[in-house]
Amino acid sequence: MHYKILFLTKKKPSMTEIKKTMEPYRWDNEDEDANYKKAFTHDFFKIGGRYAGSIIGIIPEGIKKTIGKDVYISHDDLFEIFTCNIRDMLLERNKAHCDWKIKSIVENELLRYILPNPRPTEIICDGSPLEYVSDDSEIACWGIVKSDGSAVTKEHWNGEDWVDTREQFEDEYKTIMSEARKNNEYLTILDIHD
Repeated sequence: MHYKILFLTKKKPSMTEIKKTMEPYRWDNEDEDANYKKAFTHDFFKIGGRYAGSIIGIIPEGIKKTIGKDVYISHDDLFEIFTCNIRDMLLERNKAHCDWKIKSIVENELLRYILPNPRPTEIICDGSPLEYVSDDSEIACWGIVKSDGSAVTKEHWNGEDWVDTREQFEDEYKTIMSEARKNNEYLTILDIHD
């Protein structure tokens, strides 16, 4: 089964940092008797995966450069802020979503996007600082890994049976996301498989 996890960190994480945080949740990390103590287990995960493009990120004005009638955004500036795991697919979706007029321009060996002024204001992505996450994003999820590495989910295994904790999760979800927004944490969408 695949599950959507919101992965919160203090800053944009590297794949190494994500793997390190997710390691304790691997199904083969502990003996089987201890696995029920975890919020969840997984045998693999991907950034985005089946849930790629769940986040609509609001592009900050500071990285847009207006020259004449066109708005330029450097590829490097865009991906320094946002995480797009499957870049080509996401760029095609972004082109359709935002009416981007994308042209390849070699300028200091950077790919730049030429955009109709004043759009676009958004990018479809898999990771973003919470301050740039649009309210239109699809961030409903099965579980959350908090920036301290602990996790909460809608249900968990107690060693004998699955326990439904959806009501408790909804309350925790609101509290966790509110606190994460206050601290301007970074949100990455993970597709986990168990």
